[in-house]
Amino acid sequence: MDKRRSKILLVLGIVILLFSLYVLSFDPFVAFVGIAVALVSLFNAYQAHKGIKPKFIRNHEEKEEEKLKEEREQNTFYNRQRQRNLEKRQEQAKKQDEREKEDKFNL
Repeated sequence: MDKRRSKILLVLGIVILLFSLYVLSFDPFVAFVGIAVALVSLFNAYQAHKGIKPKFIRNHEEKEEEKLKEEREQNTFYNRQRQRNLEKRQEQAKKQDEREKEDKFNL
């Protein structure tokens, strides 16, 4: 994915740069803005090529990891609670069986 993103950003940066150089003869301000955008695109292409993810993507991934971690903790808590409840029910069922056996013997 990073290699593909790198190629797309590289082509986009080059196209914007060439278009900005063409526009330079008409409107220098627009051309300089275009050159700045092209440089940013080329810088992002370089980062993608090196495998460095943009900050907003890293932040998003960290938030997703935190959510997953909290969800796992919640699940383990609920699983422990279910296990305890199951054990209690089993103990109650054993006690009930014992009571029934005692009642049969007492009759």
